[in-house]
Amino acid sequence: MKNVNLKSIHVYLLTIISTGFMVHVLILPNILTAAGRDAWISVLFSIIPIIIMGLMIFYMSRALGRESLLSFLRNHYSPPFVKILAVCLGMIMFSEAFVTMKYTLFWAKDNYASEVPNLVIVLSFLLISYYASVKGIKTIAILGPFLFFIVCLFGVFIGISNVPKKDYTLLFPLFEQGFEPSLKGMIYVCAAFGEILYLLLLQGYSKHSFTLKGLILTSSFLFILALGPLTAAIAEFGPVEAALMNNPAYEEWKLLTIGKYITRVDFFSIFQWFAGALVRVSLLMFLTNELLGFTKKKWSLTIIYGVMVIGELVNWQSDKFVSFLYRIYYPAVCAVLIASLLMTFLLVKLKSR
Repeated sequence: MKNVNLKSIHVYLLTIISTGFMVHVLILPNILTAAGRDAWISVLFSIIPIIIMGLMIFYMSRALGRESLLSFLRNHYSPPFVKILAVCLGMIMFSEAFVTMKYTLFWAKDNYASEVPNLVIVLSFLLISYYASVKGIKTIAILGPFLFFIVCLFGVFIGISNVPKKDYTLLFPLFEQGFEPSLKGMIYVCAAFGEILYLLLLQGYSKHSFTLKGLILTSSFLFILALGPLTAAIAEFGPVEAALMNNPAYEEWKLLTIGKYITRVDFFSIFQWFAGALVRVSLLMFLTNELLGFTKKKWSLTIIYGVMVIGELVNWQSDKFVSFLYRIYYPAVCAVLIASLLMTFLLVKLKSR
């Protein structure tokens, strides 16, 4: 860790790409299912908890200096306690990487690789992720700005190109079923934004502690990545149809036509999807290995990735998987991440006086 000195912007970009995939792809259908037409209001309502989480991260970043959160806790608290906390966070990260890969597998099978064996898809993707994780955070950080630029370019392209197909009157009326759907949707928004805690695990690799301006820009970008596709999906497909889709952001590409003769340019989204998933999985697996405290990185990552490959090949029907994410997994992730953020805030505050 001490030999790696990333600029803060690299850490911000890694967070935007990794958590951005969460808010743009994984969480989007869950918010629509929970809140329907009011899904975009759920994001707006989440501004207050997002601001609170951002301020907590800023305070802890200042208190940690150039230490990572894990290093700080190890220096100030008993090893068994820190180990338990680290293992819990590590398991959450592993599960998030697993869900990302599983969701990617279902998406690939449904859209363009229906005849390709699951093993081929899983190995093709995870071998690249494994290489990036083994090479370390510097390699993953180098990928970040390059992929970020191209992903943003495609995102702006699809957003502008589909404007004629959007009917923003479909965003209204609001609160037809009261406030409950909007509040329920906030659970999934906060499950995604809770990942901002991971910034503190990356601080030890950064030359400087995080600035308030940097955290505001990072949170704002993630906020736009959540709000933009939600409003677009409702405006293009309507709240009922959008809520039935597993991948609304991908379906938006199918609407795009260029002139009279160019249609089905959704192949561009394949790069978008895999770029985000690659950075997310490789980063989460790298951090999982760090949290679990393995010293021989190559061998430990081989074992962790091997476990993931086996898990990905276990038969799980896509509809049951999506239902599990909605009903159990993401509410649990929201609770665990918020509890972890509050706990670490108190632990840092107690020892930084």
